[in-house]
Amino acid sequence: MEEIPLLFKPDSWETDQKMKIIRWNLQEGSPFDYDTLLFEYFIPRLEENYDPLTLKFYSQNDGIIKKIIAKPNTMIGYSDELAIIETCPHDIVFDNLCASCGKNLSNNRKFLQKRVSIVHSSNDIKVSKKVVNEITTNQIKRLSSNKKLALILDLDNTLIHTITLKEDELIPNTSFEIEKFRLENDANYYYVCIRPGVRGFLEKISKFYELHIYTMGIKKYAQKISSILDPSGKYFSNRILSRDDYDEQFLTQKNLHRIFPADDTYVLIVDDREDVWLQETENNGLKICDNLIQITPFHCFYETTHLNEIENLLKNLTIDKNKFEIEKKIKCYDYDQKREKNTLLLVSNILEECHKTFYSSKTKIKNVKAILSDFKRQVLKGCNIWFPLSLFETDVNTFKVLISKAFDFGATCYYEWNTKITHTIAIDRRQLDELCQALDKERPMHLVSPEWIHSSCIKWEKQKEYLFTQDFEETEEKFNLISDKLLKVDEIYEKENENEKENEIEMEKEDLKEKEKHWKK
Repeated sequence: MEEIPLLFKPDSWETDQKMKIIRWNLQEGSPFDYDTLLFEYFIPRLEENYDPLTLKFYSQNDGIIKKIIAKPNTMIGYSDELAIIETCPHDIVFDNLCASCGKNLSNNRKFLQKRVSIVHSSNDIKVSKKVVNEITTNQIKRLSSNKKLALILDLDNTLIHTITLKEDELIPNTSFEIEKFRLENDANYYYVCIRPGVRGFLEKISKFYELHIYTMGIKKYAQKISSILDPSGKYFSNRILSRDDYDEQFLTQKNLHRIFPADDTYVLIVDDREDVWLQETENNGLKICDNLIQITPFHCFYETTHLNEIENLLKNLTIDKNKFEIEKKIKCYDYDQKREKNTLLLVSNILEECHKTFYSSKTKIKNVKAILSDFKRQVLKGCNIWFPLSLFETDVNTFKVLISKAFDFGATCYYEWNTKITHTIAIDRRQLDELCQALDKERPMHLVSPEWIHSSCIKWEKQKEYLFTQDFEETEEKFNLISDKLLKVDEIYEKENENEKENEIEMEKEDLKEKEKHWKK
């Protein structure tokens, strides 16, 4: 416990404004809890016909009033001392008990809501903003001294692919690295396929980043996977955040501030899912976390389904089915090995470039997510994308995120047609009808699916449009109609521009005439 001054610092208060205390609700020596009414005060009105505005002052902590300084009828300004109180800041709370004074805070829910859970091992430890800032400062100093940044890694479909089976079934032979285990009190068998190149990936990026695991799996599962990927603990140590550490509201969403609550300018994320990293914007929109590098999802065990399909196709063929099955299996997995290694190589190169730029002497503002954003904007630079309004009739949030993603990766986005459009996003016939109504002249424009944006962003390169061209099974006449309408747009715009220029010239002439009349007078 410590004695500190109670200062008058209400929210939204003008610093030169004065107020007068009416009455104290407590006496000297009285204890109080968080959000207790301490006193009432009023603001004198300058206008004669207006009554004073009466307000109430509530405590922002708990403690004991030792001495009242501002007596009733005293005029007080912003930041003036009101009283001396004895209080404990409860900077560290474990299982609702203050680590300093031992007080049970379970009934003070509003107070606990202002405390933050930041440690990987327990959701029961909460700390104040003061402690958060101290931890963050020390964390940044430690990383800076080692020339490192922080990196959050997802597990499932990012570094590994896991399936669970009720029985110990045989998995087909493969060149992939596969681990099998069972968890305590769990009847399932876990088959874990390690993404090709993961061990080299971890070894490389650990030189530049402090690694953290953030998964929606349970703690026991996350720890087991960590022991497989990092037997010695040199990469992750105890920096593992699982669903057991979440508050209930975070079971479907990940929150970067759960690990780095005070400063995320030195943190990046690698995850196969972007939907769990959505953030609300000021205008009630949705956007993807700026720190995220989305990686192509990794799948391994789906190949067993493909092999079963091949076997069914070969039943009526008079060839050596066993030989064909083995050859097909090897080719399939060899192709995936190369693809997966290239995927991790792409991500590791991006991470290395971000680190290099961050610690460059030329970089004045040390913000790695801003650096990442600069790299992202090169992907769709020069693309002017039209999102027809009918897109928003199906799933508003999905297309808000899509537009935000396209914008983050450098595209210019439009809701209405104009002559700058290079790409149009369409998903069904309604967009095609809207296109028919809007277009009047042929332009170098691509009609593509939303997947074109997703694929370009996840591969960090603008993809070939013809691979994502929409096929609505429309008649040839339908497309001819679009083509005919496309042939008129530039002519119309040219005529409009000519008319505007003529109008401007006429207005200038009228102005000159008015000036001549004025001078003649």
